[in-house]
Amino acid sequence: MNNSGFSLIEVLISISILSVGVLGITGTQITALDANRNALLRTEASHLTIDLIDRIAANDSITYGPIALGETPASVTDCTINSCSPTAMAAYDIAQWLCMINSTDTSGTPYTTCADLRINSILPAGQASISTIDDEYSIRIQWTVAKTNRTNSVQLYMQIP
Repeated sequence: MNNSGFSLIEVLISISILSVGVLGITGTQITALDANRNALLRTEASHLTIDLIDRIAANDSITYGPIALGETPASVTDCTINSCSPTAMAAYDIAQWLCMINSTDTSGTPYTTCADLRINSILPAGQASISTIDDEYSIRIQWTVAKTNRTNSVQLYMQIP
């Protein structure tokens, strides 16, 4: 008798091989999604750093900072509604910037200033610092990747002419 077709064992082996291949592709996809997420956060941190540099350049009569890593946004006057002095504008700029980096405390409660300004943060567990030496700024933004609990950061240096 000549049977042409697949036996049950052949079908099971084929399904097993296909399953291993699909699992490999799924693992690669998950790794690619994590890399994309990290790249997005790094890009956002770079944009936030450049945003602060633009604010400093626009209000160059005032020194911005120093700001310690982990400092929370101070209560400020909303300069979009009220007329502000250069000093008040610098405080407003820093508060907005810090809120964009991290708008909640460790328990997830929004900071009052961030809630008043209606700003939600971009970076998970974000922190920022600003230090100055003579006419040079060092601006650092860091965040924590929840899955790996690893800290990533972006640091930029700017010299005021």
